[in-house]
Order: sequence, then C-alpha cells, then structure tokens
Amino acid sequence: MLTIAVLSWPTLAQAIQPKIAWEDFDSLLLPARSRQLPPLTPLSFVVDTHCAAKKIHHLRPGGLLNSVLSEGAKFARAFEQYTVGVELDSAVSFDLIEQEVGQEKCVQLVGYDGEISINRVQNVELARAADPGRPRQGHLSYLHFDQGIQRIESVLMVRKPVTIAVIDAGIDMNHPDLAIGAWRNMREIGGNGRDDDRNGYVDDVIGYNFGSNIGNPSPQVSGLEGSHGTHVAGLAAARWRNGVGGTGVGITAKIMSINVFGTTKTTRSSVVENAIRYAGRNGADVINLSLSGGEFSRTMPLALRYAVSRGSFIVAATGNEGVKFKSLPTEGYFTSPAAYGAQISGMISVASVDVETGSLSRFSNFNSALTQLAAPGSTQSFGEPVGLYSTFPRNSYSSLSGTSMAAPLVSGAAALVVGYLKACGITPSPGRVESILINGSRMSPKLLPYVSGGKELDLAVLGNYLRSIKTGSCK
Repeated sequence: MLTIAVLSWPTLAQAIQPKIAWEDFDSLLLPARSRQLPPLTPLSFVVDTHCAAKKIHHLRPGGLLNSVLSEGAKFARAFEQYTVGVELDSAVSFDLIEQEVGQEKCVQLVGYDGEISINRVQNVELARAADPGRPRQGHLSYLHFDQGIQRIESVLMVRKPVTIAVIDAGIDMNHPDLAIGAWRNMREIGGNGRDDDRNGYVDDVIGYNFGSNIGNPSPQVSGLEGSHGTHVAGLAAARWRNGVGGTGVGITAKIMSINVFGTTKTTRSSVVENAIRYAGRNGADVINLSLSGGEFSRTMPLALRYAVSRGSFIVAATGNEGVKFKSLPTEGYFTSPAAYGAQISGMISVASVDVETGSLSRFSNFNSALTQLAAPGSTQSFGEPVGLYSTFPRNSYSSLSGTSMAAPLVSGAAALVVGYLKACGITPSPGRVESILINGSRMSPKLLPYVSGGKELDLAVLGNYLRSIKTGSCK
C-alpha cells in the first residue's frame, strides 16, 4: 500500500508547539534494543516534495527511501510536503531506517502508520420518510436549535461561504437534503480524467476518494459503514427550510465529501492524513472526523496541525467503547485522532450525551483532561439508546447513535460560528472558533467527571455569546 499526504513545512516550527506535551513514542512502541520491524509493517514518511523534486533525477533505482522520494516528488507542484505510506517488503531494523532518514534531508520524519476505523454505531432505525422529519430530531430541541438560530439568523443571512469537510466512508451527495449543499472545486472539470487544477488529484470536483484513489467520493462499502458518512453529513449540514427531511446544525454550510475507506472498512493513518491536509489546502473551514483508531501515529499530529495552520477547525469523535481514553498508549486505552485534541489549539474532541437523561451516553469514551465538549449522540427509548435522525443513502433517513453523531453537531455549530465571524468581518481562526464554542456552551454538573469543565453544546447559549461580540461590522 502506498499513500500520500501533505504538510506545510513553513508552518511546522509554529505548529509543533502543543497545548500539553507528550513523550517520544519510539521507546514506548518498539523494543528498546533491536526494534526489529517484521515484514508488512506499515510506516509513514514525511517528504519535502520540493527537495525531492530537485533530487529525483539523481536517484538510483531501488531502495526504500528512493521509492519514498520518487513518490513525494510527483506532487511538488501541488503541495510542499507529503506523507508517503509504505508496507515493508522484508524485516528491517527501525534504528537503521531512522539512521537513513537522519542522513536524508528530503525526508523530515518517519513513524508507524496506524490503523483507523469507522466508529462503531449503536442502533439503526431505517425509515424511508417522504414527510419532513424535523419532529423526529429531538437532539435539536435539546440543543435549543430554534432559539439559537433566531439569535444569529439576521447575521448569518449575509451568507458568507462556509465549508465542512466530512472525512468518512463517503457521502451520497445525490440525496435531496444534501445535494444543494455540495462543495464544488471550480478549478476542476469533472469526468475528463485530468488533474485540471494540478493539485495532485484527478476529477476531485466535490471531494476525493483517498481509499480508492479516484475522484468519486461516494460510498463504496455496504451496510452501516457505507451509510455512516451520509448520516454524519446530514447532522452537520442537511438543508434548512427546504421542505425535505430534517435539518443539520450548520444551516448555510457546504459539504466537502472525502472518502478515506474506499472499498474497505478500515484504513491507515496516512490515508486519513492525506485527506486532512487536502481539506485544509482546499479551504475547509471545519473538518469532521467521526472515526478512530487505537494505534499511535507519529505523523498524524503533523497533518492535524497543518490543517489548522491553513485555517481549518477540527472536530474529532472520542469513540464508542465506553472507556476513559488516554493520551499515551502505555497508560491505557488510546484513540486517534481524538487524543490529540487537547494538544492542538483549533481542534476539539467530542463526547456523546444522552438527550433524555442529560448524562454521558453509556457507550461514549471520555476523559475530562482530553475531551473539550459534549453533544447529543443518543436518546433513550425504554432504557435503551436510540439514534439521532438524519440522512441515509438512496433518499432515505435513519436513526444512529454514537460519538460519530455528536461530533458533526459540533462541526455544524462551528460552521455557524465561522459564518457569523465572516459576516462580521472577523477572521475565523481555528483557535478563535474553539474559544467561542467552549465559552459559548453550558456547564452540566453531570458531565464534570467526563468532559473538561462539564461543557456541552447549547445553541441558544452560543447564539447569545456570538451576539455579545461587538467588533468588526457586528457592533
């Protein structure tokens, strides 16, 4: 497997300053002495593409680093740096690889390429609904959606462009509740088999399929996994007041569809990193990550920081194992990318709260030091968790529960913040968006053991907080 991703080197010096630091993971994940890697071990290499492009004509055929440099050099015109993921053909010492990387100025970093999966969802209640489904969206009442929108609607109607990148298993963008909100790459001509905008990706008109390396980001896997992204997209930004189905929180946002799974139900960290950097490079204001993995990747934080440096606010779901997750894999259960939320300004990790009880959903992962916000991800029915109602492929609707559902509600709220700030003439930096979301949330004593400050999303509180901003043109 060979995959590509991108990192902006000029911003790296600033970006590597975390909110809280962690230890070097090499000695934690590999034996201290030989650190011998078996065949098929997946590794990721961050390549300076401009450096590689200058060197490419002098490379000799063969060799792992030569192959890595050759792949990275292909994208020098589009991106400053890429993460190239490879699987080892034979056993090799990680010390030897690090030594070679240390002598190769065109390779910045090497690490393990961890596995990432779609977050396991809890329930499904399929309903092919022809009538508007807003009455079934109890989570919007819990969020005080109508009150919040009423407070900021006049400013939002200035309609500054806002884009949410949904990095998932693909989205059915033909769904009538989603199609009108599709993000468009106006520099690309669809279906001609050419990379018109020279960004390294062919026919990426509404997004890209990094799992299959094709322009069409539609779902390719069956079952709930294949429907996951469509459901997430609807919660974030299904069309408001269009007489179809329900509504998403981000009422004016566009959706950038990015598929990182292709035809499989798992993917590699390097593939997700590619997608994160693609979204940042292509102007996503918000990136939603309703996915997780238990393997640490050295290069994932670089991708997250790159996107933040490009102006993207990142939302990650904490996962659905019902455990307290840790920032270090040696300390206990670890989940990526949510574990990085506390280290990166402009990124937050989201736990799930139950609509009926106001308590943490029993499946939600948590950590009051690593989780910044909670949002609805389930509702009770006869004591059992039932899902949130949203879009499903093939013009249908469904109820699913999970932190995967809580995260896009926060992404939609982040889109409201971005749209409001843009309408006020204020730059919506990711750090500023994070601060507004946290300060414009309510405190729940029930959540104090699980979420930092017991904070949970409340759109009425958020609307009032936004109205208190008296700068720019909103005075």
